[in-house]
Amino acid sequence: MRARGTGKIINISSGAGIIGFSNTGPYSASKFAIEGFSEALRLELLPFSIPVVLVHPGTYDTGISAKHVYRTQSNSPYSKMTERFNQFNQKSERNAPNPMHVAITIVKICHSRNPKLRYICGSDAKMIFLMKKLLPWRAIEWILRRVLH
Repeated sequence: MRARGTGKIINISSGAGIIGFSNTGPYSASKFAIEGFSEALRLELLPFSIPVVLVHPGTYDTGISAKHVYRTQSNSPYSKMTERFNQFNQKSERNAPNPMHVAITIVKICHSRNPKLRYICGSDAKMIFLMKKLLPWRAIEWILRRVLH
């Protein structure tokens, strides 16, 4: 890409790369890592006209919630929280839009001459992004505890 003086790197993050949710520690850590890596790489590659872009999909109807069920032992102090989180995930995906929206966004990025750093896809990811930007952490904790615990 440097030799050609053109190209794009598109990394896929998640709403869990904006706010870490209970039960998603390792997943969120990997998404937060891709955030920092992409920001640094973007700055390193901009002088070579190679933009690095982050796509943040929210929940889409992909079937992942059926494959991605968190488990705890029934006597675990986390069992209620885990069950509630699983129910939230399943309900969110049942009401989620078609993932084609994310694919279309990526195609638009590919055709863009000067893509932005971040593209937030889905109403839930947009809400997460706005929460993180506008609310104090205590308010975010309060909201997430009500929804997920």
